[in-house]
Amino acid sequence: MVNAQNTQDIKQTLHDFNSAVTNKDIDQAFSVFDNDANVLLAGSGIEELHKGNAAIRNFLKTFFSNPFYVSWDMSNMTIDQNLDTAWVFVNGAVTINHDNGSTSNMPYRITVVMIIKDAAWKWRLFNGSVPQQE
Repeated sequence: MVNAQNTQDIKQTLHDFNSAVTNKDIDQAFSVFDNDANVLLAGSGIEELHKGNAAIRNFLKTFFSNPFYVSWDMSNMTIDQNLDTAWVFVNGAVTINHDNGSTSNMPYRITVVMIIKDAAWKWRLFNGSVPQQE
């Protein structure tokens, strides 16, 4: 069972990541991930599978060099916890603000598995996906 403080702290890591991606702040985005060789980021693209801190940092650097800005709607979030592990599922949408001023939106799902380390929730797995239209 998740207590109120853990829920707030867990939500904050997702909001911090969202803010970092929106502002293309690689250090803030990278700071939510655990410092471990097995940490994993899996995005919706086939090439978006990155294991380990160096690979994730490299992906973020490349992603932030794109001429668009990304943010997620994280209002529909489910959180659960068991001792020092938590998992979050976000069933929301992604907004892409293109450099030409246009905006596009699409459904997007995020799953994050976290561990508590040094009194902070750190991400061990991030998986983002675009649900298929039926």
